[in-house]
Amino acid sequence: MASSNGYTRSSQKIIPDYVKIDPSKNSKIESLKDKHGMRVCDRKDLEYMRTEYNVIPIKGEIKKLGSTGIQLYYDDKTKNFIIKR
Repeated sequence: MASSNGYTRSSQKIIPDYVKIDPSKNSKIESLKDKHGMRVCDRKDLEYMRTEYNVIPIKGEIKKLGSTGIQLYYDDKTKNFIIKR
């Protein structure tokens, strides 16, 4: 694959390390660490929070995920657990 300027590249899928997503981390939590918003949690997310943050989700209680500034709570309207920052 040669361009008009003589520069060649073996792969166009080169991604710098700082952009790569760590698959061992939860994408919903990671996306809220740098900005504000809300995400609906599924069973996999709740299990991740139990193991990584030692947080047990309980309806009617607001839990904090460590020092991330993210809160976990149950929303009666949507009948789902929500994380919010």
